[in-house]
Amino acid sequence: MDQHIYEVGLIWKSDRMGEMSSPDLDKMIEVATPPQFQGGMEGIWSPEHLFTSAILSCFS
Repeated sequence: MDQHIYEVGLIWKSDRMGEMSSPDLDKMIEVATPPQFQGGMEGIWSPEHLFTSAILSCFS
């Protein structure tokens, strides 16, 4: 079986917001705690968004 490696990083910027990056990609993604949780932020991708998007993209 082939091995697949995906390098990613996260820099925490402030409060509950950070920036995800990968040496394989040009753009960074802003991430934060979702607004449903105390102190969460609206309008920014959350780990929950990314997780469910990853599953959904497997079906496309």
